[in-house]
Amino acid sequence: SKPFQKKNLQQASFVSATRRRNPVKSTTTSVPELQAIQAKMGSAGDEFTPLSQLEYGMDKCKVRVRVSRLWESFNPKDDTLFGLDCLLIDDQGKTMQARVEPGDIERFEDLLVEGKVYALSDFHVDSQRDYYMSCSNEWTMYIRRQTVVTEIEGDIDSIPLHSFEFVKFKDLRYRCDDNSLLTDVLGHIVYVGELEEVSKKSRIIEICNARIRDLRGRALSVTLFGDVASGFTEDMLEKGQDASVVAAFAGMSVTSSSSVCSTTSSMYYLDLEIPEVQEFRANLLIQQANPVPLKTPTQKLAESWRTIEQLKSLDREEYDEGYHVFVQSLPDRCRLHQWLVLSWMRHLPKVDVQGSKEIQVCPMWPDDASSVVQAEGEGAGCYRRNEPDDLL
Repeated sequence: SKPFQKKNLQQASFVSATRRRNPVKSTTTSVPELQAIQAKMGSAGDEFTPLSQLEYGMDKCKVRVRVSRLWESFNPKDDTLFGLDCLLIDDQGKTMQARVEPGDIERFEDLLVEGKVYALSDFHVDSQRDYYMSCSNEWTMYIRRQTVVTEIEGDIDSIPLHSFEFVKFKDLRYRCDDNSLLTDVLGHIVYVGELEEVSKKSRIIEICNARIRDLRGRALSVTLFGDVASGFTEDMLEKGQDASVVAAFAGMSVTSSSSVCSTTSSMYYLDLEIPEVQEFRANLLIQQANPVPLKTPTQKLAESWRTIEQLKSLDREEYDEGYHVFVQSLPDRCRLHQWLVLSWMRHLPKVDVQGSKEIQVCPMWPDDASSVVQAEGEGAGCYRRNEPDDLL
C-alpha cells in the first residue's frame, strides 16, 4: 500500500493557531485584513450548503467540511495514480468522497491536511464512481484547479473528526468481491501475526495477518498490506501483547464472509474515542466480567433446528450464518420430494440431504429482487439463488 502521507492513525490532534495581542499598542485592522480573518474563522455571513443537498452539476456552492481521511488512490499492480482522495464530513455528520485529479495534486497536496476544516467553493459534483468508494453518498466532489480552498479555524468542534459505516460481520457475505463500496468493520483484536515480507509480481510487500471478534463471538480475519501493515504491527507492539484493543478498519475489501483485506484507501484506528467504540468496549467489559461457557458443535447443531413455520418468521438479526438451519419435519402438504423438485431448491447454497426428512437450507431475505425467488405453497419462504446449478 502507498498512503498519501505517514500519519498516526490511532488518534488525531489539532492545534489552533493563536496570536498574542500587544497590550501597549492599539492596532487598526484594515478591511482586507478583516475579510481574511472572517474567512479564516468562517463568519456568520457565510452561506454553506450541506453535503446532503449537493446534486449533479452544482458548481457554485460553498461547503464547510472537515477532511477526515486523505489518501492517494492508485493501482498497486503498476502504481498507476488515479488521484488524491479524501473523505469529507460536514456539520450534520454527512459524508462525501472528494477527488483531486492527478494533474492537480501538486497544487492541493499542501493545502489539504487530514483533520482540518475548510471552506470549499468552485468545485464540481458528479455521480459516484463504480468502484472503491469510501462512503455511500451517491455523489462525488471533484476539486479542480479553480477550486478555492480556505482553512477555517475557531468554532469547528461541531464537525466530527471521523465517520464510519460499520458493517456487521454476519452481513459481510453480501459484499464478497464487490468493491463498489469499501467496507468499515469494528472488533476486538484477538490475534496479531508477525510482519512478513512476501513476493508478489516481482515486488516485495509487507503483510500482517490479524483477527478480530465482534460481541457475538464471530471471528473475522484481517489482512493488511504495505505501510498499513507495518504501522499496525508497530502500534500493536507498543500497546503490548496483553492489551485489550478495539480496532476500526476503514476502506477494506471483503474477500469472503469471514475475511477482509486492506486497499490503498484503508486506514486503521485503535481505541478511537467515538461513540461506536465506546459502546463496543463497554459491552465487551460486561462480557469479560460474565463469561459464557463455549458451546460444543453438538449444542450449536441442536440449537439450529427449525421447522418450516419457524423459518417463515425467522428474524434476520437473530440468524447467524455460522449455524446451519435445518428442516427437521415437513407438513404433509409439503413433503420432501416436493421441495426437491422445486427449481429454486437447485440454487440453494450448501444443500445437503442428510436423510429422508432432513435438509440443510440457508435462509436469506429479499433485499435484492434479482437474487431472490419466492417459493409458493405451504411453509414456503424466500431463498437466495446461488450458482452452480448442479448442487442437487
